[in-house]
Amino acid sequence: RWSMWNNMIESFVYGLLATGVMLAINKFVTTIFIKVKNTGLALVYGSLAAKLLFLSVFTLVIKNDLQNSIIYCSVILIGIIYSNLNTIVKLKWND
Repeated sequence: RWSMWNNMIESFVYGLLATGVMLAINKFVTTIFIKVKNTGLALVYGSLAAKLLFLSVFTLVIKNDLQNSIIYCSVILIGIIYSNLNTIVKLKWND
């Protein structure tokens, strides 16, 4: 029973770690946008590509340690949605 909880917690922590890196990429992209105003749409797509590249590599690295992929994927999905919405909102408000 405890190993099930440990596996769930481990998958949740991996998801939080990946989400934290995605939010750091998001912060970096919005900082660039504030300094260089003419690159809004390119930065949105570039940011999305960087996040997906990171997530692909990170998931391949931890795939053998990942026990509960549903929790991991759920946290990642929430992070992607939040990060993309946050990027779009910041780009719209800083126009």
